[in-house]
Amino acid sequence: MATCESSFRRNYSRNARIRSAKPRLEALEQQVATLRQELTDAQERLNFAERALTRAEEARRLAKGG
Repeated sequence: MATCESSFRRNYSRNARIRSAKPRLEALEQQVATLRQELTDAQERLNFAERALTRAEEARRLAKGG
């Protein structure tokens, strides 16, 4: 019977660790989602800035006649 009891304790302990890890996992998932959104926003701003610079350079080139 000692093996059944030790198996039960191991499983109970493992389940307790899983339950305690779930809130941390959910928090990490939320942080990853936030970081992904921030990265997407930064990429959009970079793309906008690149387009604006390209337009400005093109306008200067055309103003010089060329």
